[in-house]
Amino acid sequence: MIQIKGLADTQGAICASGLDTDMMAQPAVVIVVDDNAGLLKSVARLLAHHGIDSRTFASAEALLESDSVQTATCLLLDIHLGGISGIELQSRLAASGSK
Repeated sequence: MIQIKGLADTQGAICASGLDTDMMAQPAVVIVVDDNAGLLKSVARLLAHHGIDSRTFASAEALLESDSVQTATCLLLDIHLGGISGIELQSRLAASGSK
């Protein structure tokens, strides 16, 4: 179950956000990374239904190759991705200084 207000997820995902007052003035953009195409589509639809913009990626590598992480308000990451896991992705982003 996903709760939109807190973006808490009980399906094995991490929500790492660096929300601050400056970011709140900008529209919310949630980056969703999951290797399950059906889940990506469902989460994107759910977020859109609640007026939240999202960008979806099928792998951590695809996200790292894009510039979308710079516009993210929140990351919703599958921790069991093939290749780079969601936990490793979050660690890499934190180490690179991404908020």
